[in-house]
Amino acid sequence: MTKKLKGKVVIVTGGATKIGETISKQFAFEGAKVVVCGFSDDPVERVVEEINRAGGEAIGYTGDISTEIKARECVTMAVNNWRHLDILVNAAGVFPEMEEMSYYPVEAFYFMLRNNIQTAFMMTRYALPELQKAKGRVILTGAHVGITGMARNAPYGGAKGFIIAFAKGLAEEQRAFGVRVFCICSDPIDSNWLSSTRNRDRRKEEEEKIRSQQSPEEIAEDYLFLASEEGSDWNDVLFNCDDGLMDEEKTADSQMSKFKSRESYPTDTNRKKNRIKKRLRR
Repeated sequence: MTKKLKGKVVIVTGGATKIGETISKQFAFEGAKVVVCGFSDDPVERVVEEINRAGGEAIGYTGDISTEIKARECVTMAVNNWRHLDILVNAAGVFPEMEEMSYYPVEAFYFMLRNNIQTAFMMTRYALPELQKAKGRVILTGAHVGITGMARNAPYGGAKGFIIAFAKGLAEEQRAFGVRVFCICSDPIDSNWLSSTRNRDRRKEEEEKIRSQQSPEEIAEDYLFLASEEGSDWNDVLFNCDDGLMDEEKTADSQMSKFKSRESYPTDTNRKKNRIKKRLRR
């Protein structure tokens, strides 16, 4: 069977935990050479070892990619090892608090900005020259709350709103260079991202609100679709990862499309295409 990403070089930020780990392994299984990028205390070495032991090809990078030096270093590592870079997956992200705005810790706010926004900016900034050579792809990780907002976590919704707008602008700009840009919108898939709140009685309720019904494997399939030739007809889109019905909703400059429940999707490539919401145009 032909590997969907054979010969492609990919950087996956947040690539050793949760969805990022699954993306790293899935891409390697499909023939990609993967840079697994993570924090120094993430299990990067373990993920790299598991990929290589399974017959894939991966190397690890640990460092604070919210800084220029480390972001550039990560890209340079990929190019020095494999001579080119085809795909950047910005999967790194943090969910430090669930709290009313009056009590939201300032340090948590800055931590979230650094590890949701700055990392995406820095990695994209330094990967683009190589991606333009390869006519490659950037896949960013948004969230539904970046469009709808989120009570008791307004800063997180705001950070994801930045990612969505960033992806739209970047797609329009980079079209001229042959680089395709996508933004996948999912929500946290488990409660491990949450830290304690002031009102602990609300914790379970809040966890239930944000927990997606999808598994990391299902979400990784969507990243794979957009990274592979199956997604070559698409650019500048938001990709819906929610199982539930998303009602049509108009805002000042955009329109949310209705999405059918997962049970009604075809089981082939058209299933994934049906889940795409175009934001501007192909």
